[in-house]
Amino acid sequence: MEHALFEEIADASRAVAQQRAGIELFDVTSFIRGRSAGVLASAAVTYRLTVLASRGTCWAFQRVRIIPVVMPPAIVAVD
Repeated sequence: MEHALFEEIADASRAVAQQRAGIELFDVTSFIRGRSAGVLASAAVTYRLTVLASRGTCWAFQRVRIIPVVMPPAIVAVD
């Protein structure tokens, strides 16, 4: 009984969200999916480089210093 009620509430909330947005839920372009994957990958690489730099690895520290210089123009160029 509770499961059916939960499903009805979920369906109603999806319908409201679709009506407000005017689009289908999860209607995401491949560009946005690619950008999301790129952001996730770059966050993982940056985290790993930061950990290595905190342990004293010189080459990782140099790459972490390069990221804030290179990323803003790269983001503008992609857009």
